[in-house]
Amino acid sequence: MTSRLSIINSQLIKAVPSLSIQKAADQGIKGSQYNQLSAQQNVHALNNLGYCYKNGAGVNQDFNKAFEYFRLASDQGNALGAYNIAVCYHYGQGVPLDLSKAVEYYQLAANRVDPSGQFHLGICYLKGQGVSQDYPKALEYIQLADNQGDAYAQANLGFVIIKAEAWRRI
Repeated sequence: MTSRLSIINSQLIKAVPSLSIQKAADQGIKGSQYNQLSAQQNVHALNNLGYCYKNGAGVNQDFNKAFEYFRLASDQGNALGAYNIAVCYHYGQGVPLDLSKAVEYYQLAANRVDPSGQFHLGICYLKGQGVSQDYPKALEYIQLADNQGDAYAQANLGFVIIKAEAWRRI
């Protein structure tokens, strides 16, 4: 059992967390085994266990537990944990919907150089969700995500550039 946990742990540390969850699911690894790793305060395991609870992957779906594991990961500096907290606030999953809090955690994830946090913070500025609408700031954050290869940022960058240029002319 220890060697299997060591393999999982190395996957968690080296792989993209959602990808390691998929690999774990393919190998029949349950959320309870992530729970064992999370007891060791492995920040990747904490975030991944939150993902398991959010999506009902190997455990019963529970948004409240998901949020708590994301919070534990974020409190230890995990960028994806901060991003996932933002998503919880953005959609009211495990916590009341609160766009201002969502922006706060998207900003924290962006500061930790998470491209998803940067992209979604840019979208908040683009749409004026939880912040005042600001096309130049939207462009700034979406470009940061684009520079890291974020596919959503790449797909939306042209539109945001046009909006930011139009806004500057006003």
